[in-house]
Amino acid sequence: MNKKVTAAIAIGAVLITAIGFTAFPWASRSKVKAGQPLTGYVEGVEFSIAAKVPGRVQDVLVKEGDRVEAGQVVARLESRELVEQLNQAKAALAQAQIGRTLTADTVDGQVAQAKATLDGARAKWEALKNGARPQEIEQARAAVDQAQVAYDNAKLNDERTEKLFASGAVSAKLRDDARSAADAALATLKMAKEKLSLIEAGARQEEIDGAKAQVDQAAAALQLAIASRSQVSLKAAATDQAQAMVEAAQAMVDNTVIRAPQKGTVTAKLVQPGEMVAAGLPIVTVVDIDTVWVKANVPEEQVSKLQLGQEMEVSIEGIENRLTGKLTWVSASADFATKKASHDMGDFDRKTFGIKVELSNSDGMLKQGMTAKVYLPAGKNRSDR
Repeated sequence: MNKKVTAAIAIGAVLITAIGFTAFPWASRSKVKAGQPLTGYVEGVEFSIAAKVPGRVQDVLVKEGDRVEAGQVVARLESRELVEQLNQAKAALAQAQIGRTLTADTVDGQVAQAKATLDGARAKWEALKNGARPQEIEQARAAVDQAQVAYDNAKLNDERTEKLFASGAVSAKLRDDARSAADAALATLKMAKEKLSLIEAGARQEEIDGAKAQVDQAAAALQLAIASRSQVSLKAAATDQAQAMVEAAQAMVDNTVIRAPQKGTVTAKLVQPGEMVAAGLPIVTVVDIDTVWVKANVPEEQVSKLQLGQEMEVSIEGIENRLTGKLTWVSASADFATKKASHDMGDFDRKTFGIKVELSNSDGMLKQGMTAKVYLPAGKNRSDR
């Protein structure tokens, strides 16, 4: 074969290759084969434990590498001033509660007394207006008769005792007692007669008017007592406010004790005793690696082979055997291009999609940040099935 023929063949081969890449742009892409590993890194649930209130650090009770459980105390802030504020709030609440009770009891007593006074004044006024009923007149007359009999008996006993005393048969004390009884019976008789006389005569107009004035006065006193109940509402509001202050102060004191919200291993101790911290400032960083995952990026032409829940093999640097994990997440959108388009060739960017493969780590062998390789399963794309 001469040199001209050889050169022609070479030129033809170049032209055919160029035409092929122009007509079929996907021929320029390098594909990831099934089973070819993807590089990723081990990740766990990482979180910071922060102070909820500002203050000075008193103690940090954990160090890097310590395992903490949910609810475990990891640090304390100085709380002396906050405890003093809490005690003051409790004292104010106790005072408010006493004031509320005393006010309520006083007002209730005033209202009850005012009602009783008004009822009595009205009854007296009505009695004076209407005059005595026949039954009352009969009762008054019977009282006079009864008092008269009692007086007659007492007077007779007094006279007999006087004679016995004169003869020396009784003591002076018995004579004096008999005389006192006679005097008392006479006074009772006079009062009964006066009451009967008043009942039979009826009330005078000025007495009726005076009784009406007492009714009006008692009614006004009752309204004033009822109006004073507003003081009870004010005292109740003050008590509620004092209770809220106690709860807020108690929360501040409680928040000086900083607890782990969940289990994990301390990866960083960020403050030392004596340092001032602001609310929200992290005290320690913790990672939970009981269950970890490997995050990797899958080329777009391999995404259709993946299904959530399917098992995938993972190898970890420093661990001899491969591990089996479960695919728990596939990104819904592309992340970035692993190969930029070649515009001269009519190609386009090759994108990747993030995935997470979850691994059990009960023995704690896997550490956050370890390099891992995820092996894609063999099989046809779902679009090819």
